[in-house]
Amino acid sequence: MAEILEFKPNPFNGAVVDSSELPNDPNVFEARLAASMEQWSADGYLTIWLNIPKAKSALIPKAIDRGFDFHHTGDDYILLTHRIVEGSQIPPFATHYIGIGGVVLTPEKELLLVREKYGVGG
Repeated sequence: MAEILEFKPNPFNGAVVDSSELPNDPNVFEARLAASMEQWSADGYLTIWLNIPKAKSALIPKAIDRGFDFHHTGDDYILLTHRIVEGSQIPPFATHYIGIGGVVLTPEKELLLVREKYGVGG
């Protein structure tokens, strides 16, 4: 069996593939992707996030053949996603950012600070 692709889990039980470690050869990629998908399914991951750099665009058809969908693209990459578990949530790509702010002071002049539980990431 081929070795699995390098990845990191995200906070939502998804596998985020390390794009810097993708093989160049589409056939090697296909074998490693198949092994990875089997392993991640057995490990209980819900989704896969696959960022393919423009320089490795020959890998895209292999991922599509394995059930990946287009999520979004930038000037030099394409992000593909796959639901390992049907119905798993994959948010749509953000087209806007909305922020809100507020200040809370106690009678003792203490400032309430709030931190996001989850940062921005794949």
